[in-house]
Amino acid sequence: MDKTDEKELEAVIKTAAKEHGFKMVSGIIWSIDSDLFNRCSPSIRRKQGNIYYNVEVKKLVYDELFWDIMDMSDNRNARVSLRANGAFVSPSLEISQGVLDVGEPFDELAEELISCLIKSLADFRATVDNLSQHIVENPGDGYFRDTVLESLAYLDLGDIDSAKQIARDHFGKGRFVNGRKDFFERLLELYC
Repeated sequence: MDKTDEKELEAVIKTAAKEHGFKMVSGIIWSIDSDLFNRCSPSIRRKQGNIYYNVEVKKLVYDELFWDIMDMSDNRNARVSLRANGAFVSPSLEISQGVLDVGEPFDELAEELISCLIKSLADFRATVDNLSQHIVENPGDGYFRDTVLESLAYLDLGDIDSAKQIARDHFGKGRFVNGRKDFFERLLELYC
């Protein structure tokens, strides 16, 4: 597979995504379903001859909480696709990942990718009623993204004390920084 094939495959994936009601920006497939923002990041790996993809979800309110904490509330007025590819957006919960072998014809591969995305989202929705509750009951591995996501889930549930405890435990260890203050420092200031 060369760069020309890669560009052609990306175009075919974009067409298939649109045919199934998804949108695509900067190579990221996304949609909104009720209060959830869904995203799929397919990565075409030419040397391996495959596509790696991951499917993620987050509540729309997580970005709004995140932007309020980071003093970026103006982002609420930005295009919705910012939630898919923006640098300062809430982390998402990964619900599935996979690898598909690249083969001809590309339209069948694109349909297989979109089918995997649709199935992942349907399976998740069938088993999880409340994303925030699911996140706090199944915390991640303690990586920065996990702790930010867990903090936002607690805030969404109205449990400010638990969100503040996470912020105290991770104070100064944040990677999202605005005005020399990281996410956790800002969370503590906003919800003091």
